[in-house]
Amino acid sequence: MKKNILFSACFMIVSAISCFSQNNASIEPDKKLSAKYSQEFIDNLMINNPEIIEYLNFFVNNSYYFIDMPEKQISYNILKKLDIKTGNITEAPVSTEDIEKFNIYQYNYQVLPDKRNYYKAGETGKILIVLSEKEISQK
Repeated sequence: MKKNILFSACFMIVSAISCFSQNNASIEPDKKLSAKYSQEFIDNLMINNPEIIEYLNFFVNNSYYFIDMPEKQISYNILKKLDIKTGNITEAPVSTEDIEKFNIYQYNYQVLPDKRNYYKAGETGKILIVLSEKEISQK
């Protein structure tokens, strides 16, 4: 009887470890993360906090969207690119090509707690809408 209980307990522990390992193995960091984070940092998260990688993957692809510039006047900031190496804001204009391959980590933006943020994307006729923290957490 004790052997059966011991065997069952060992089996459940091995199964749990196996499931955990498989879940972590299926998480792949989005390539866009490297615009903001070093490979060492990403690797460390993959080992110690893979759920953060899941969140960052989600954020980099789902925290914003583009719309055509509305006819109605709205308040917006100007979307500015970041120099990936220095993190400084550049004066390089945002192009249609930039929007097609958009990576939010390559731009100066702010996520507000309860309010969306609007950015004019150069002369593309587009507005970038960055969702609020509340909206992102509800997705």
